[in-house]
Amino acid sequence: MSETDKRFSPYQEQSIIALSHDEPDFIGHVMELLDPEYFQDEACKFVFTIIHHYWKKHGTIPSRPLTKDIASRYLTVEDPDAPDILAACDFEINPRDIDPVRQDLMGWLKEKAYGELYSDKGLEAFDSGDFSIIDDIVAKATQVQDIGSGGFWFFKDTDRVFQKDIEQKLTSGFAGLDLFINDGGPTRKEVLLWMAPTNGGKSIAIVNTGVAAVRLGLKVLHITMEMSEDKTAARYFGVVTGQPMKKRFGSPAEVEQLKQLIRKEQVTSGGDLLIKEFPADDISVNTIMALMDHLRKSYKWVPDVIAIDYMELLLSKNEYFNRDDYKRQKKIATELLQLAKKSNCFIVSGTQCNRDTSGSDGKSKETNLDLNRIAESYGKAMPVDYVVSINQARSEYVDGMPRCRLYIAKNRNGPKFVSITVKMKYDSMVMEEAKEGELDDVKSDGDKEDSGTGPGAESESE
Repeated sequence: MSETDKRFSPYQEQSIIALSHDEPDFIGHVMELLDPEYFQDEACKFVFTIIHHYWKKHGTIPSRPLTKDIASRYLTVEDPDAPDILAACDFEINPRDIDPVRQDLMGWLKEKAYGELYSDKGLEAFDSGDFSIIDDIVAKATQVQDIGSGGFWFFKDTDRVFQKDIEQKLTSGFAGLDLFINDGGPTRKEVLLWMAPTNGGKSIAIVNTGVAAVRLGLKVLHITMEMSEDKTAARYFGVVTGQPMKKRFGSPAEVEQLKQLIRKEQVTSGGDLLIKEFPADDISVNTIMALMDHLRKSYKWVPDVIAIDYMELLLSKNEYFNRDDYKRQKKIATELLQLAKKSNCFIVSGTQCNRDTSGSDGKSKETNLDLNRIAESYGKAMPVDYVVSINQARSEYVDGMPRCRLYIAKNRNGPKFVSITVKMKYDSMVMEEAKEGELDDVKSDGDKEDSGTGPGAESESE
């Protein structure tokens, strides 16, 4: 690729200047790799030259007002570029674009740094056997890393310790669980796993979490590898409308009424949902990242929540770990956490357990599923933030009101061994928290002995 091809877009040039002012630690780390000559827009080149020269002289990046003041000293009212230059100084990047722009910049810089291996200097060093030059090029290229910005200077930033709402609380999909998970709900950069046996409700729970996120005004990307896009969409239809899934094939008047209900949901919430199907055991986290990059570039669409149905159907992005299921699943869990942090998303997925609580006689003494029941690899629970098991005795399925218990098996930010009871409406796939005493009339005597948990949130001894 020629040097002419290796240029920033106009928006990227404006964004780099904005990041210089707003995230000086990030830009300062890569400033020596940037050159004003890489900029095509004359106004942006002028402004970045000021920033670059100031950094070389003082070892720090000027603030936005200082950059604008320095630029003003060189401008006259007759200068035709003055408005564009001042606008470039004032430009502020959309917060949602910060991470994508940073990723694009780091990719561009890495390509350029490693590209030195194919420059005249690199090729001559290789031909002459001077590998010290090759080593130096590679060493510099490996230092092109996004080390983030700032950090938490504990004594300097003490006030942040006392800011209760500094994190945006999202939702597990259930208010009763959110009371105990992170004191109000999970946040971005975290991972929650629904754990259940085969056909135990993982996919249903993931959909209910997705709908709850949409109702918070969030964008949800649902990756399905177990069911088709159409079957997954049917479940979302049921949970969004609260209507049995078969009603979507009703009379034209009924169908139109349901469509209006769905349109109203989006207008009211402001959220959005994309369902994307992939084959099982065919994709890794890298595929999801590539999809997100495509959505951002082609549709300006960036998800807030990623729902993955389900974890065991993914491959590790490192082929070595795919040779062994135990290693693969633990590695995938770590990769999901990496994806959550890099994409600034909340991730919800499902995982298998190797025993259930059904009890063929309807009077199983089985307690709630804990981490020791997780299938194949206990290690896959270690990297994630929250694991909630879905528990259902046979009597809880066949009685007048199907229900299950959601049990917090792992909670990085709150108490464990807590469960709530939810009603299962299988015709619509709605999972609805039961109110205190609501299910007393439908419980059988055997069921009451199952686990000691009932409607509402209760603690269970370890």
